Amino acid sequence: MAGSKLNFAVSALIEIYRSGSNGPIGAREIAEATGLSKRYLEQVLGLLKTSGIIKSTRGKHGGYELAMTPEKLHLMDVWMALREDLTIPVNKAVLAAPNDGFSGSKAVSSLWIDIHEIVTEYMEQQTLRSLALLDLEREGMYYI
Repeated sequence: MAGSKLNFAVSALIEIYRSGSNGPIGAREIAEATGLSKRYLEQVLGLLKTSGIIKSTRGKHGGYELAMTPEKLHLMDVWMALREDLTIPVNKAVLAAPNDGFSGSKAVSSLWIDIHEIVTEYMEQQTLRSLALLDLEREGMYYI
């Protein structure tokens, strides 16, 4: 499944989104707000910048801003920018085999293919805005 890059990227993008009209936000501020490693965060931000998801400005008041509207930026776009593979263990050779003698192997492979399709569809539907709203909803929750 998705690795830490996607987690870092979504957390960083939500912070960039939150900074919105305040102008660019620096990597240090993103790292402090999210608790992420600044060094690794900068690698992830570089991939997002190269893909055109964010833009950066140098200088005293520089930092990162969204290059796309949050309503048009989908989770799948982020995933593709990070070049992470969707690694759901599908054994296509087993699925193609008419009868390989392994009990349940075709059913398990079919299950993982279905999960891959569900995850892909979900990521194509989720936007940065919807993810940020989910994050804000969780902050407003009270626990007893």
